[in-house]
Amino acid sequence: MSDTFQESVMQNYFDDMAPVYQERFAEGLRVLAEQLLLNRMWLSDKWIDTEAGKAENKDGEGVTMLDYACGTGAVSLALAPFLTQVTGMDTSPSMIVEYEKNAQAAHLGEKIVGRTGDLLAPIVEESLSDLPKFDLVAVSMALHHFENPALGVQQLARYIKTGGVFMAIDLVVQDHGPHGFGGAEGTISTHGFSRTDIQKIFEDAGLSYFDYKVVPKPLKFVHGGKAIEKTVFIARAQLV
Repeated sequence: MSDTFQESVMQNYFDDMAPVYQERFAEGLRVLAEQLLLNRMWLSDKWIDTEAGKAENKDGEGVTMLDYACGTGAVSLALAPFLTQVTGMDTSPSMIVEYEKNAQAAHLGEKIVGRTGDLLAPIVEESLSDLPKFDLVAVSMALHHFENPALGVQQLARYIKTGGVFMAIDLVVQDHGPHGFGGAEGTISTHGFSRTDIQKIFEDAGLSYFDYKVVPKPLKFVHGGKAIEKTVFIARAQLV
């Protein structure tokens, strides 16, 4: 499959999914938001309500996050209250439309900015050349869609400040087999990651202090009248 064809399949799939994504995955997105809040201090010590974060704010930089492959914004909406600024980026323009709608509905429009773009392209478009480095780079439920997850993490790690954190949420490898809804198969490169897999990916990207947790509640959604459950993990590491 050519890179161009896969990118086209991916964008078309997520453009079509965007208007119904929030409703279809509502329960799973709620669990992710809950787990992010429970594990916020494990992820990072830099938030606007912590001493480390206040020191960052004092320097005028603020505490910032890049939510890459942001979808409709579950991660951004959960963590934005504890950040100075959030940039959500997705290759799907329709997802960014929904992302910005959700930010406005949550009264977080001043903190959350959506951008359409592909930071994993061989040549990143010039319109993204102004992108700064961030205290936190997050990728939620998207690594398994990356054509080359290891290379993707290496490319995204370039956007982390020294001392900043990379966070990934994705499928535990034991949850192999069909993704659970029609049309997604052509967008998937792997059906999950083991702890060893994801640790090697992070370390090969130059990230240290790796840690990993399996989310105790499965992500639930319904497709075609059938209830589906997936086990996911949260992994984090730092650029030192």
